[in-house]
Amino acid sequence: MDQASAITTVHAERRRRPVWVVAALTFLTLDLYGIAWIGLSWAELKRERNDPNMHPWWHMLTLVVPFYGLFRIHAHFRTINELLASVGSSRRFAPGLAVLAIVVSAILGRTASLPSLSPSTVFVLLIVSGVLFAWPIAQGQQSLNDYYGVLPMENIPTDVRRFEWLILAVGAVVWFLIALGSLAS
Repeated sequence: MDQASAITTVHAERRRRPVWVVAALTFLTLDLYGIAWIGLSWAELKRERNDPNMHPWWHMLTLVVPFYGLFRIHAHFRTINELLASVGSSRRFAPGLAVLAIVVSAILGRTASLPSLSPSTVFVLLIVSGVLFAWPIAQGQQSLNDYYGVLPMENIPTDVRRFEWLILAVGAVVWFLIALGSLAS
């Protein structure tokens, strides 16, 4: 593969996802998209750094390992910051803040499963937990978008894909049903 086609291949794999879509998908899927985003963005970081030792699937799966997953989240946001620094961008997002938001989100999510809570309390806890998980994911995407904006490349896609619209619609229905359930009880 010559250098021009290698650059075109890497360029084709870059994507500036709209931040609102990343945040909404993370929230509406009860954080599942946020976990997938960790893997997807790690794959992008791997390509940008040209580092064969970065393993997106393993990186994503570490999020289910107690405590170790928190170190990987920190490493994820640290790596994004390093990429931003490499192009002279002043944007940064504190990795420790990302870890803290995700820890508090997890605590609230577990608290919401207590049987003694009222449905409306569970609903509020789920909303706050979802927002706290979606916030660092959205900040990470904004950071990647800023990085791509500095690169001397033309036209990196920023569209919302059909399957994302579908997931948004399904997620909205799920949250509507959760809200109905909390009001009905």
